[in-house]
Amino acid sequence: MTLNGPVLPNSAFSPQYLAVGLTVSILGIGCLVLVFGWGFGIDALVRLHPAWPAMVPMTAGCIIGLSVAILVRSLAACAIVVPRILDVIIRAVLAAIILSTTWSIVTSFTEQTHAQTDQMSRATAAGLLCLALSASAFPFSVATLMRRNKWRYQLGVGAASVTFCLTIIALIGFIFDQEALRGQGLFKGLALHTSLCLLMLSIATLIIPPAPRWVAILWQNTVGGRMVRRALPVAILGPVFLCFIALRVTESGILNPNIRLAALAAGMAILSGLLSIRAGRFHDIQFAANLHEERRLKDALNGLQAAVFVFDRTGGLQLTNLAADKLVGDGGSAKDWLLREHFHDLSDRHLLSGPSHPMTQLMQSATATDLFAGWRDRQGAEHAFHFSVAHSDLSNRLILTITDETQGWLLRENLSRTERMNAIGQMAGGIAHELANILGVVRLSSDTAQLLAQEPTVAHQLTAIQSACDRGGDLANRLLDLSRAPSDTAPRSNPLTIIQEAVALLSPALPPSITLTTQLPDTAPNIALSATDFQGAVLNLVLNARNAIKDTNASGVITLSLWVDEASVHMRIQDDGPGMNDSVLARATEPFFTTRTGKGGTGLGLSMIDMRATQLGGTFTLRNLDPVGFEATLTLPHVINDPLGNPQNGADDLPSLPVDLTGLRIMMVEDDPHLHNVMDEALRSLGAHVIRAQAALPALEQLEHLPELDLLLTDIILPGDMDGHALAAKVVQRYPGLPVIYLSGYTDPLSRNGRVVPGLVLRKPVDLITLANTLALSLPQRAQAERPAIST
Repeated sequence: MTLNGPVLPNSAFSPQYLAVGLTVSILGIGCLVLVFGWGFGIDALVRLHPAWPAMVPMTAGCIIGLSVAILVRSLAACAIVVPRILDVIIRAVLAAIILSTTWSIVTSFTEQTHAQTDQMSRATAAGLLCLALSASAFPFSVATLMRRNKWRYQLGVGAASVTFCLTIIALIGFIFDQEALRGQGLFKGLALHTSLCLLMLSIATLIIPPAPRWVAILWQNTVGGRMVRRALPVAILGPVFLCFIALRVTESGILNPNIRLAALAAGMAILSGLLSIRAGRFHDIQFAANLHEERRLKDALNGLQAAVFVFDRTGGLQLTNLAADKLVGDGGSAKDWLLREHFHDLSDRHLLSGPSHPMTQLMQSATATDLFAGWRDRQGAEHAFHFSVAHSDLSNRLILTITDETQGWLLRENLSRTERMNAIGQMAGGIAHELANILGVVRLSSDTAQLLAQEPTVAHQLTAIQSACDRGGDLANRLLDLSRAPSDTAPRSNPLTIIQEAVALLSPALPPSITLTTQLPDTAPNIALSATDFQGAVLNLVLNARNAIKDTNASGVITLSLWVDEASVHMRIQDDGPGMNDSVLARATEPFFTTRTGKGGTGLGLSMIDMRATQLGGTFTLRNLDPVGFEATLTLPHVINDPLGNPQNGADDLPSLPVDLTGLRIMMVEDDPHLHNVMDEALRSLGAHVIRAQAALPALEQLEHLPELDLLLTDIILPGDMDGHALAAKVVQRYPGLPVIYLSGYTDPLSRNGRVVPGLVLRKPVDLITLANTLALSLPQRAQAERPAIST
């Protein structure tokens, strides 16, 4: 076991420098006595007074050796490098001092000495022996300063403390009765300056860092340290002074011995009482200061949104803020709540208990400083908590903060979900493109076959194939909606038709206890919202009403109404469920806000409806009904004189004669081989001369030998480094004014994104009528006059 030592901060001065001063002074005294006192015969240095005992040469030599040892230790404490050889020499000197003083103590009991002979007293030998043992227990180099064994440290402090007490007794004995002191066997032959040197050596030994706490408090720059420095002189000198006065008064005959003892007891009691009152007042002041500091700290912590728990080093709870009190509630103490509350893992929601409990990990682990855990409040809502621990070495406190990061956690989860949806959208775009190519092959083949079909039965079957291709094309468009940005043109949809389709979809999703009723007009104008968005709004609102009724475990009715006024189309969905409380209703349309975190809620449905309504100049309102129920109303402007509101003829009304493309040279670039062949046959059936290519570079190579070209028909996405837009730019440079038609399964027909050369866009799958009319529209004006377009 290693001991770091109680080196305390906030010292009023550096004790190691005081130790250096003391040992240098004692070293000087020892040298004076040994050299000038015994060497030059100056008796005043040897015994201070002719009638007093002398400091014998062995005592002076031992004091010099101990002074050097303690001085070297003081220098090491000041971070001064001490050579290793000096460490070895000092330990040899200390060993010699231990042997000589031990031999002196032993011989003092076994040999008879003359009373007039100067000799080392037993007290001196015992003091020197203790100091030598103490010095041997401590290191003398910086390298080993912090590597101390506990028992060696305690031995050194204990031995130096024995010498300190022994010399204090001797000095007080000198003051009271020197003759009586010298009459004691232990102190016989003890010189006054020997006692002073031993006292200062013991003090120097004790104050060198790391000093014991009962000594280190003397120089601490704290309230307690200042109080001890003020009270200690009174506590030490007061009893000595009272006893000395009592002794002198008794010797003079003023008081008899019994009254002296009573007066001495009274004086000691008064002195002790004053010191006790002083200590009590100090503790009151300190307690008030600590209480004031805690109140200031609590006021500061109350301004934080995070819950803060302050512990001492033993794990006792000292302080909490308002957020922590609110989190704990009235369920008991905050510490019990932290240790007994159920927290769970946010990924798979398994309970965290035992070693995995957040408090166990944070309080007992040396490395864990923060972690995340889930928690359910009293209403059942899930929260994502961030636990964080900070250690304060200055105040010996451990600070635990719990931050509710539910919104941030949900944002990260939804962001991850959005990234996955983007990946799915990109995959859907690729699938839609391939599906459009396949359907294009089928549709163009059926259109061409229908032109040539003679039997009504075959024509009817081809019409069925065309209708299936149209439905497949709509499915491809829905897949494409997942991956493309909104179109430059406003979409159109009929709310009445979409609601009727949505009701058919919703019926299987409603339990038998919930009834869906509708109140719909016979007709309704179109709105400037895509069918996908409007259908999503209907489904979202009806399913929200269903969930609200199901959560109450009761039956209910959902009413879906649609009505039209002069400027707007209104859709209202009512239910007889519990509705929303005020706090939830106020945030219902905020993005990512949901009360169904653990039940599949994303917090995006209502916010997206509100956002789309606002963009289109409409409104979206939510309100509770009285006494029970909830109502959601979506109002959107309808489209006046919408050309899409007039139904067009179907694909089964194909003309008998297509547009005449005889003599036109058309370059067709399409990478899909099946669509390539079918479109080539369709164009040739209309009389065109087709130059085919499946990539941009082969197309350019063929055009080098072609003097004239009437039209370029190219797919946008082509294999290789050049796409359809770049190809069109190259071809138009060679044939200025050349009409261009783009084919794509991605781009909207009216979109201009990425087009360097203007041209019409055909969305795959394309039917023969649209292809022929687009070709006629793209021809020069003179060709359009000669080639009438197909009408439907």
